[in-house]
Amino acid sequence: MKITAIAAYHVDLRLEHPYWLSDGRLKFEVLDATLVKIETDAGITGWGEGTPWGHTDVPAHGPGIRAGIETRAAFVIGLDPRWVLDVERVLSSTAIASGVMWHIPSRLAAM
Repeated sequence: MKITAIAAYHVDLRLEHPYWLSDGRLKFEVLDATLVKIETDAGITGWGEGTPWGHTDVPAHGPGIRAGIETRAAFVIGLDPRWVLDVERVLSSTAIASGVMWHIPSRLAAM
């Protein structure tokens, strides 16, 4: 089985109960979530998700998760998704070469 395609999708998750941080200066009503679709040549599709905790989670904010996935996707096309450690190793090693902080948990979780 081989990974044939990866796509990242932006989804706004509306909170039923908004919350505030920093003594009420930051109000959160929506979380910027990312859904990731991974397709294989065996016809199996997998989904992942990465949702940082509000827009103050600067290194792993929603657009950063999507950008990281979009720039790294080409490196895992053709890999076997069942070999999770191999996929993670490729993502980590290519991130170091390009200066991308791939080890951010929300990016890894999404993929």
